[in-house]
Amino acid sequence: MSKMKTCKDCGKEFPVISEYFRKCKRNKDGLKNKCKICAKKEDKSYRDENGQKITDRNRLFYLENKEYINTRNKKYCQSNKEIIAVRRKNYQLRNKDRISKYQRQRYEYNKALHPEAQALYRLKNKETIRENSKRYRLKNRESELNRGRVYRENNRAILLEKGRIYRLENKCIIYEKGKRRQIENREYLREYRKKYHQENKESIAVKTKLHYQENKDTITLYARRYYQENKDLIAAKYRVYYQKNKESIAMHSMKYRMEHREASSLRGQRYEAKKRNLPNTLTIEQWEKAKLAFDYKCAYCGSDFPLVKEHFVPVYSGGELTKDNIIPSCGGCNSSKNNKEALLWFRKRASYTREREDNILNYLGYKGCKQQLSIF
Repeated sequence: MSKMKTCKDCGKEFPVISEYFRKCKRNKDGLKNKCKICAKKEDKSYRDENGQKITDRNRLFYLENKEYINTRNKKYCQSNKEIIAVRRKNYQLRNKDRISKYQRQRYEYNKALHPEAQALYRLKNKETIRENSKRYRLKNRESELNRGRVYRENNRAILLEKGRIYRLENKCIIYEKGKRRQIENREYLREYRKKYHQENKESIAVKTKLHYQENKDTITLYARRYYQENKDLIAAKYRVYYQKNKESIAMHSMKYRMEHREASSLRGQRYEAKKRNLPNTLTIEQWEKAKLAFDYKCAYCGSDFPLVKEHFVPVYSGGELTKDNIIPSCGGCNSSKNNKEALLWFRKRASYTREREDNILNYLGYKGCKQQLSIF
């Protein structure tokens, strides 16, 4: 059985081992007369009474022995890296709220006290601060995202106003920074956008469509102005892109034409009308109404073969691509008519009837020999 020793302050008995008493070379048993609990209480009361005195003394000692202390600390840290990391982690977990509070108070205190020193420090250590921030964000990605989301939701109006003012004041800086970031992280940003687009395809389509409808005129004007200012650059870019992706473009175009026959056909006819400086306002909806007016049959012969857009007044004679000059026709009638005058050609056809002629003229708005053009 181990020997017992009585504490000088509290009077309790404890075994004579270092678990209960601090070490002391002056005593025969090599231990102090006060137990560890009482010694801690005494130390705490002393620190509370002489806090400033201890701080000044420690600061003075550090200044006098700066090199020795730093060398010793560095050596200790290198030889006990894992132990220190575990200890630090445990301490941070135990004192999370206290550390956060202390850091916040310290930041506010130094911010008000030394604003110039803070700014100078940030300028000198810009890269280090950026690297540390980046490393921290990667390590704590989920918690940072959640914290940011909560903060934005709670301060939405303030952030919007702040952002608007900042963008107005720093327009050029933001543009240059964004441009530099895109150049430095081109591949990463491309992959990120591609992944994001695949995951949010439907919501992006809805958002884009809504934005376009709300800002149609602004977007059109901007696109037109940008094209005029960068015509040669856009052409050169497209040429390079076309040479690199010739096969995929051809396949995509073919697939689009197969799936959107009417739109592709109308786009080609619009292009031809523009080249001749002719009006080209026909839309898909108007073309559908034209087919419906003739019961989805050829206006000339009444057949239900695949229908094409027939210019009543030929393009060669200045025929417009508008709802007042387009009627549905089968391929045979369209080829046969070609650039001939419509009524003279039609009256010689075997399929001609007075009723069909009247239907065509009424639909196109002809009264007598003159067309009564509609406002829209």
